[in-house]
Amino acid sequence: ARRNDLAASAEATFGLGVCKSSNSDDLGFGLCNATTQFLGVLVHAMDFEKTTTGLINGEFGNVMKKGRVWVKVVEAVTTASVVKIFVADHSGTIANAVEGAFGDTAVSTKTATLLNARYLKAGSAGDIIELELDGSPVVLTADA
Repeated sequence: ARRNDLAASAEATFGLGVCKSSNSDDLGFGLCNATTQFLGVLVHAMDFEKTTTGLINGEFGNVMKKGRVWVKVVEAVTTASVVKIFVADHSGTIANAVEGAFGDTAVSTKTATLLNARYLKAGSAGDIIELELDGSPVVLTADA
């Protein structure tokens, strides 16, 4: 379990990738970026969450770093797609392409390749796709 360390009023959306927060206790997560360690995908485990869309600030939630998890993709993907995760907001160009969202296209300084991950089926933008990942502790590197 990891604590939502986003801003006080920010709800962490289930199904997005999360990275280690800047708090020194090493218990929290924050938005994905290209400077902190990738932790995994925030999952809805139905055990203390107060909403169904996200986890409120300060609450602990489950982060899956190894296994299979369902994620909503922001663009079309196939089983041959390279798993890309957004490390910067790109929602002005691709709908819902916020930090932690999953896609296929490399966008300079906005996406990173999620190593040891693969999509298990094809789908269109907005579809829920099964993702298999082995989130070894790694700092994401933004695409050039």
